Amino acid sequence: MSEVINGTPAEETNSSPSPMTPSGSEILVADGLTKTYRISTNPHVVVDKVSFSIHRGELVALMGPSGCGKSTLLHLLGGLEPPDSGRVLVEGEDITAMSEHGRTIFRREKIGFVFQFFNLVPNLTAAENISLPLRIAGARSGAFDRVSDLMRDLNLRGLQGHRPEEISGGEQQRVAIARALLMKPAIVMADEPTGNLDYKTGLEVLELLWSHCANDGQTAILATHDARAAAYADRVMVMRDGRVIETVNLGRRQDHSAAPLISRLAQLGL
Repeated sequence: MSEVINGTPAEETNSSPSPMTPSGSEILVADGLTKTYRISTNPHVVVDKVSFSIHRGELVALMGPSGCGKSTLLHLLGGLEPPDSGRVLVEGEDITAMSEHGRTIFRREKIGFVFQFFNLVPNLTAAENISLPLRIAGARSGAFDRVSDLMRDLNLRGLQGHRPEEISGGEQQRVAIARALLMKPAIVMADEPTGNLDYKTGLEVLELLWSHCANDGQTAILATHDARAAAYADRVMVMRDGRVIETVNLGRRQDHSAAPLISRLAQLGL
């Protein structure tokens, strides 16, 4: 696996970190992750011996075509599925060694998920959907002030009493992002968060994720097939056939042009 910085091979580029590039300690370590699904009688390796680490404050994209293993890898990293082999450490804790109940508690406290189809509860209002993790955790009433703060920050004011079918797709995804951020998770994991949105609304959602990483030090992992979405990341890990075949370091940029990434992907024939 080779590494590229701004679309140029690493050995040809000054590798000094940008002042805006996160340089914190490791927050996630994936070590030899493998996952196989048995379809009929033929086993299919979906994630194949994948290892890497992510630093606190990074926005990292897992990118590749449909079926490359990026969503499955994201689910392994977030403890939604167990790997067949390998480990995932989040803030030093091995989530693959936990019981299913232990992983559930850990996910609730440490991981915020954002999905392509929003996964909002249809009979709950926007504010109730956002506050759901607090209610499940039995939080005190004072903790619910953060719901109002997030609705303000994500431009959701006035929608508190609206149910999902009464608001737009972009507003629903912002509600989902607010819910993911509510518990101040160690990592936000977003699986194709723009896949069900129009282009303009998708960019607004990506800007929200990026701003929380850039301004608040949030760590996030984004799975996407879209180079325009991946271009918001500090680092893009390109997947094919269950493996990370290339890492493209874009750095923390105000300009989210996808040109350097698209150029490198063209060289790879992707």
